Amino acid sequence: MREQKPTLPSYPFLRASALRPVLQHLVSRGFDAKDSFKKYGINMDDARNPYSFVSLNAYVRLFEFAASRLNNPMLGADIGNGFRPSDLGPRGVLFSLSGTLGRALQRIAAEGDTFQSHSSFYFDFDSEISTVHYSIRDRRIWPRRQDAEYSLASLCQMIRMYFHADWRPVEIRFEHDDAGQARKLERLFRSPVVFGAPGNAIIFESNRLDESVREEDRGLINILERHIDDISGHDHQDEIMTSVHAVIENHIGREKITVSFIAGALGLSSRTLQRRLQEKGVTLRHCLDEFRRENAAARMENGEGHLSKIGFSLGYSEATAFWRARRRWEKSRQDD
Repeated sequence: MREQKPTLPSYPFLRASALRPVLQHLVSRGFDAKDSFKKYGINMDDARNPYSFVSLNAYVRLFEFAASRLNNPMLGADIGNGFRPSDLGPRGVLFSLSGTLGRALQRIAAEGDTFQSHSSFYFDFDSEISTVHYSIRDRRIWPRRQDAEYSLASLCQMIRMYFHADWRPVEIRFEHDDAGQARKLERLFRSPVVFGAPGNAIIFESNRLDESVREEDRGLINILERHIDDISGHDHQDEIMTSVHAVIENHIGREKITVSFIAGALGLSSRTLQRRLQEKGVTLRHCLDEFRRENAAARMENGEGHLSKIGFSLGYSEATAFWRARRRWEKSRQDD
């Protein structure tokens, strides 16, 4: 009989297992982790338990502080470049046991919210070019350069270690600016790096996704998947909402967000997607409106650009349409 699943925190969190490799690296460089943890409200006892919850905001702020204190603007990328699958806990081991790169990416994306909430890890692929998208959805958590570079560098390192040693992305994209590190990052990633993108992403050729590199140990994989499910605390009915949100976030402002587009990205029929949204009591229009409202509020609070620029990035073709939406959101908030 399985134990009752834990209740997940309502605040943005990550499991302490994701913090441990970063902490170990910082300590090896002489970083005063104890005082810094206290400064950012992270309990050291929690950090020692791999399944405990740590504030995502506190983790990101600690990472940025450490990079500044150690005078290393590429700290996250450097740590990620020495990453091992065991650093990621059961998800990383599951990745390393996968028979193909495509299956490994699908598995690690499917379990993302178990280990880090309020974040998108989305695998978008076709016959020629595929993309792994990663970002923290809560835009109030900013700056977050170190986390983004660490996350993408660690995934590239895992791909080279367990699938194709000569693997190179077509392009790396970051939502932040280059901070004068563009050439160093291009050497580390072995590819061009673009800054100021809508989100963080790894672009790569699809031709090796289905290339078999090992025979899978199905028994061990089943045990790991069962273990991850037991600790997840998630209602799997919520997975459709997370997936829809991820597609919206990574394509809004560049594609027309429709039921057929979202369904195609998720490998579903339009009818199946609509049925699953109906089961949650929402429509795609509601999901899109909620994303725009929350995203616009966070970006305006952070002072990220002119209102017209924010509106355009959220898929509004005219400033007046964005203005009307803001008026409607304000009225709805007052009515509540």
